Amino acid sequence: MDESLALCDVAGALLDAGHRPRVFLDQHERDLGGALCSFRPDLIVVQAAILAEPWVREVLGRVPRGVPRVLVGTGVTFDQGVLGRVHADEEAFGAPAALRPGALRGELDDVLPELVGRLARGQALGAALAELPGGLWVQDGEVIAPALGPQPTLQGRAMPLRSLYFDRYPFMARFPWKRFAASRGCVHACGYCYARPLRDLHKDSRRHVRRKTVDRILAEVQAVQQRWPLRVVHFADDLFASSLDWLEEFAGRWPAEIGLPFSANTSAETLSDRAVQLLRIAGARLVGLGVESGVAEIRAGALGRPTPDGLIRDAVARLKAAHIEVLTFNMVGAPGEDFEQSLQTLRLNQELGVDRVRATLAWPMPGSAMHDAALARGPLPDDLTEASKTRMRAVCVDDDPAAFESLAALFRVGAIARIPPRLVGAVARHVPVGALRGLTLFDGWQELKWSGVGVPAGLAYAAQAGRPVHRVTYHASLP
Repeated sequence: MDESLALCDVAGALLDAGHRPRVFLDQHERDLGGALCSFRPDLIVVQAAILAEPWVREVLGRVPRGVPRVLVGTGVTFDQGVLGRVHADEEAFGAPAALRPGALRGELDDVLPELVGRLARGQALGAALAELPGGLWVQDGEVIAPALGPQPTLQGRAMPLRSLYFDRYPFMARFPWKRFAASRGCVHACGYCYARPLRDLHKDSRRHVRRKTVDRILAEVQAVQQRWPLRVVHFADDLFASSLDWLEEFAGRWPAEIGLPFSANTSAETLSDRAVQLLRIAGARLVGLGVESGVAEIRAGALGRPTPDGLIRDAVARLKAAHIEVLTFNMVGAPGEDFEQSLQTLRLNQELGVDRVRATLAWPMPGSAMHDAALARGPLPDDLTEASKTRMRAVCVDDDPAAFESLAALFRVGAIARIPPRLVGAVARHVPVGALRGLTLFDGWQELKWSGVGVPAGLAYAAQAGRPVHRVTYHASLP
């Protein structure tokens, strides 16, 4: 239940161009269709994220069909088949071809305001999408897909419209932990991630990381401070510490001009002695980095992350010596991984002595290198498009997939409580994942602790936000 920074950015651009954007969260609207009808929109944008296709296809039947509709997000960006399946649903319903949805791929800063401007000038949705960089439109059964243009620059942009969420859903505004992004992009080419395939879609793109100025990120934080409660900041960048020059300026200004504790994500490769020193000076309370697998061969293979064990150990040791908490991101069940290797990932986290842990099942995102690696081992299940965060399965492994699913559920408590990996493995082998749902309470408690906001604020937020599993994974650049 975090606000999408990408949608806040594009909403600011739309407002700056004279348009009136609104956001509606399905699970927080008593009647989504009624709310949309009351707003009387000229365009409906539906978030089509990875692992959200069942919801997308269902919700399109509840929103007004007479209004142009466009899908955006990670799912439709990397899998054009999403739009084809949506069109098949619409055809079965009897919707005329001209009234069926289109889609926009990639980052929306330039292309969505351009689409809205064209519609305002009277151009039809299909004609506009067939011309716009990153547009998707189905015509006579064929997908028209103009190439994406250059990645948007982050300089000279309108301020993000944080009130997009906070005005309609005040419980989000009251929560004193809020996300920001100082950059977009990543220098790594991880096999499971959206960053590399997104770069590949922008054929002429050269810069892997685009960074806001320190002036700009301070202004964004101050704008939120002036209107809403803010006690802890989280930077959702893929690589917050990738530029030492930027970090030097940031560390010299953040304590005096903002003075709030913050958390951030980066990678072990960026955590040199100097980088960790600057993070400490700036006031970092927690840093998240990817371990992914405890087996170097798995990490460098299907996961596309050839980070040596020693580099991970050194980065964690530096952070702990600087009294900065460490959060690790891990995957269970990568293509070709056996169960003992997944237990080695748990063992490595225990040896590192990390403070916070997240683990997920490896998922072959269409368009990713992991998807290619999984397909090379054999056909994937036909019903992958029906998967969601509440119905994820271990689809990349041969050795007892149910055990991997239970291990993913047990991973956090096993790592934090230092339960012997063999014991965790034995439980995972014999206890189905459905019987482990009670662990979501422990997971929620751990999320509350790493956020640093305190129990009253956390519980007040959780009572409104609902189960963490319903949260969409929002990227800084893609909605």
